[in-house]
Amino acid sequence: MQPNVERLCAHCGYDLRATPAGRSCPECGLGHDDLAHEPLAHMPLFMVRRFRNGSWLAVFSLLSIGALAATALGIGRINGVIIGFTLPFLVLWPLSIMLMTPAYPLRAAAMRGFNGRSRLRAVARVSQCAWLIAFVCVLFITRMPALRVPLVLAILAGLIGLGCVAVLMERLSEWVCDTTAERAFNWAIWTMPISLVLSLFSISIGSAGVWIALRPVVGLFIVSSFLALPCGFF
Repeated sequence: MQPNVERLCAHCGYDLRATPAGRSCPECGLGHDDLAHEPLAHMPLFMVRRFRNGSWLAVFSLLSIGALAATALGIGRINGVIIGFTLPFLVLWPLSIMLMTPAYPLRAAAMRGFNGRSRLRAVARVSQCAWLIAFVCVLFITRMPALRVPLVLAILAGLIGLGCVAVLMERLSEWVCDTTAERAFNWAIWTMPISLVLSLFSISIGSAGVWIALRPVVGLFIVSSFLALPCGFF
């Protein structure tokens, strides 16, 4: 028994839920491409390989960047070793997004934003290069204070792009029936904006009043929000 989920003809978009499996589309008469809701292993091999490589690259890049950022915060400065390791990962991260967000030649993919004309896909792909720009601004901001404006704009662009990435990955997870990844990306979509506000709030008030007691809980929430992305990719 198949679940009552949306099944669309890959040729004309006709709803095939009432059509027995294996039958041709009653609207256009062509054999239907039942890839609207299939496990990733049942997708074409090129899609499986591309998404697998991109997801591993994304997990590796995100965890490495997070570890390097934690190290920089721990020692209170950015030294040459941290710079040397961070730059390659800031290049690999947008590359991983490029690998996972191609324009798939399937109607089911186009309906979820994976087509050449999708603005969501374009923003997700281009905006992640902003993190590299932001990092370069951080390196030179003490000598060039005018870089503060480009730094803020780059961070905003990167955060907006992260939201777009999470939305696309949530749709892809729903497409390939990966409920665990879908929940992880859903968590990231709804909690990343809240985490950003909490981060800015904690910086602005420092150690004032009751915030000292709430800081561990808020910190755990922020960490879980941003760890949702590598968990979803994994």
